[in-house]
Amino acid sequence: GIAFKMLFMEYYQLRIAGNYTRSVSGGEGTSMYNDGADHLVDCEYSFLMYDVPVTIGLSIPFWKDIKIAFSCGLAYAYATYKNEFDDGTTVSKGEFTGWGLPLVILLEGEYFITDRIAVSSSLVYYRGSTKLIEDDTTSDGITDYARLNFTGYRYNAGITFYFMTI
Repeated sequence: GIAFKMLFMEYYQLRIAGNYTRSVSGGEGTSMYNDGADHLVDCEYSFLMYDVPVTIGLSIPFWKDIKIAFSCGLAYAYATYKNEFDDGTTVSKGEFTGWGLPLVILLEGEYFITDRIAVSSSLVYYRGSTKLIEDDTTSDGITDYARLNFTGYRYNAGITFYFMTI
């Protein structure tokens, strides 16, 4: 992702970012369900999300080379979730696309290498989901409903370049 920050009145920070998230590891497995007898079900799934968090908060400098920021706000999050379940006789598919406005809490730390370059790390918590949405896939003849849940922690690490010395 990418983030833009504006510091004002010495201690306040406005942060706008753009993030892209997708499932990389996992995505398939086997499960079991019981409708009077045990059945194995092969499962495949994927997740893709774009989000734009906007937060405002405090940015507190420590000494000359460390800055810690705490901020909160909202994010516009847009996601697509796909799944497929195959029990050997029936294949059920689902695709859900939706958006939400999760709450965002951010804790960020920066260590300045020079006046303009810092190593940064942040822990972000999102809380929220989409409304109940209908399955976009009708090829299996079944209509499903789901919510896309954006709730969870995100960890970011990177390099920050400041266009103006602070």
